[in-house]
Amino acid sequence: REYRWALDTGPNRYPWFSFPAVRGNRLFYSSVGLDAEGLMRFRYDCIDFAGGNILWERNVPSRFPMGSPYDPERLFVENTRLLDYGAPLLWRKSVIYASGDHALRSFDARNGKDLWVRDFDRPLSTAVTLAGDRLYFGLRADASMAGGVVPSGGALVCASPSTGRILWTIPVDGTILNSPVIAGRWILFGTDAGFFYVFEKLY
Repeated sequence: REYRWALDTGPNRYPWFSFPAVRGNRLFYSSVGLDAEGLMRFRYDCIDFAGGNILWERNVPSRFPMGSPYDPERLFVENTRLLDYGAPLLWRKSVIYASGDHALRSFDARNGKDLWVRDFDRPLSTAVTLAGDRLYFGLRADASMAGGVVPSGGALVCASPSTGRILWTIPVDGTILNSPVIAGRWILFGTDAGFFYVFEKLY
C-alpha cells in the first residue's frame, strides 16, 4: 500500500494530464498548460514504468496559424473537460498526439524525436482512435467563440498513422466530443450540436 513512485507535479509542470498509454516498461502521457502569453504549451513524456524515471521529454508550443479565430485560453478550459483529451496513441514505433491546437503530432516512441506534424485549418477536438492502419479524430466546428451560437461545420478525419496524410474527411454538424469509437464496421461519436452519428465502413 505504498507508492512505488510519484511524479513531481510542482510549479514547473503543467496542470492538466492526459490518460496514459503503456507499452512494455514505458508509460506515455501528455500535460498541458498556458504560457505567459496565454498560449497553450504541451509537454510529452515517456517514463520508466517501474521506477518513474523520465526517459525522454518534449516541451512543445501550440500551433495556431496567423489569424486563427480560436482563443487558446478558452480552448484550454473547454478541452480539459474532455476525458480523453490529449491521450497518446501508440502505433508501431511511434506515439501520436492530438493536443487540441491545429496540429497532429507523431514522435519516435523510443527517443521522442519528431517524425511528422500535420497542420489543419481548425483545432483538433478529440484524441486519436486507431483501427487497422487508419487514424480517426475530430476537427472543431467553425469558430463562433462568442454569442452562444450553436457551432456547425465540424469534421471527422481519417488519416495515415505513418505520415499524417489525410485519407478522407466527412463534415458533421457541431464539434465531435469523444474519440470516435470503432465497433466492427461502425464508427460512432456524438457532437455538441446534439447529434449522435453512426457511420458504416463499406468495402
